[in-house]
Amino acid sequence: MTVARLEGALEERSAIPEESEAHPDAALIKAAVKETEKAYKAGRTDILNALNDEIFLLGRRLGIEALEKVELNSNSSLRVWKGGAATSFSSVTAGERLRLRLATAIALLRVGRQMGIGRHPGLLIIDSPASEEVNELNLQALLGELRIIAKDTEGLQVFVASANPDEIVQALGQECCRIARGESYVW
Repeated sequence: MTVARLEGALEERSAIPEESEAHPDAALIKAAVKETEKAYKAGRTDILNALNDEIFLLGRRLGIEALEKVELNSNSSLRVWKGGAATSFSSVTAGERLRLRLATAIALLRVGRQMGIGRHPGLLIIDSPASEEVNELNLQALLGELRIIAKDTEGLQVFVASANPDEIVQALGQECCRIARGESYVW
């Protein structure tokens, strides 16, 4: 008896359900989803193209002379073209990675403000840029250009921390720097 009851329950559960009529709004909902996806992809493409253009321009301004193109995709990986070849972000030099990071952060702020999207706080903190730059002239050029970019970018504040403040002051000027020497504090 128990076996028969279990077989009946199993048969009832495995029966193919009869097809029910589609909801009258199903076609409308399907079309709305399709249009929404299309609009999302188009908007995303516009944003990524604007970011790529801005990252490229800033990368060149920050000293990556061989930079030909950048491509940030929707999963946040950055492809870089320089010297006629495509490469990944992780394959460029440490100094170029620093420049590309700065360019990307500033581009996010600028493009977000232009398009009315995003919530970038406008604060960029750079810790020990000289550790990525072996050439002092490159560091001076990077900091000098960063100062100009900060002036030109509404809402951007840049903090640079360094164990060697003299090279920072040389690039940015005493009026832009707060320095803690010895046992003193910055604030």
